[in-house]
Amino acid sequence: MIDAVKPSFKDLKVTPEDVARYAGGSLYIPDAQRLRLAADILEQAYAFICPAFVFAAHHIDTIDSKQGLLFLLSQNNSDSGAVFVVSAVCTIGPRLEKEASNLMKQGKVMEALFMDAAGVSILEALSDAAYAHIEKEASKRKLFTGCRFGPGYGNIPVSAQKYLFRSVNAEAIGVKLGESGILIPLKSLSFCVKWSSVPPAEGNPYKCLNCPLKSCLYRI
Repeated sequence: MIDAVKPSFKDLKVTPEDVARYAGGSLYIPDAQRLRLAADILEQAYAFICPAFVFAAHHIDTIDSKQGLLFLLSQNNSDSGAVFVVSAVCTIGPRLEKEASNLMKQGKVMEALFMDAAGVSILEALSDAAYAHIEKEASKRKLFTGCRFGPGYGNIPVSAQKYLFRSVNAEAIGVKLGESGILIPLKSLSFCVKWSSVPPAEGNPYKCLNCPLKSCLYRI
């Protein structure tokens, strides 16, 4: 099962406070002027995005050992009763990144910083939308969706990206794998989840609160 989805930017929930957090970190408290700038830049940012995600569900019994998903599974011990592993890739496209670079070249440093942060915020909202979509697909099969994991999450190395990429057609939404596991366009991300026959352990589903990197600057 492989699906590509292109949601409307109107369905992505992002606030100026989200933009400020990614611009300055969780402890950053913007003044009224900076918050207005964040709101203005966020509004502009929507003209430079083309949000899309693609996902593929793989039954545990059919996963090829050469594919690499088994490595990612070995890094995640939660959610017993796994039936499927779902890999996903999300992107907002390359245009916002170029706009942030253009602003920097014009000497508009703060605007460039907030434009980049707006892109990160929108990408995170897109990944949440992708997770919600995947969760609905699991419900149709009377299965439960676990927490997100994958390259760059917690202790899983970014270099593991190559394993995830073998399991999903990311090029269907214009995403390629660069050197050292970096996704291109840069405003792209990937993750895996398990579909299980039993409910996952209780806990906050937001990935920040399930990540062991307690000192992360952007943690909420």
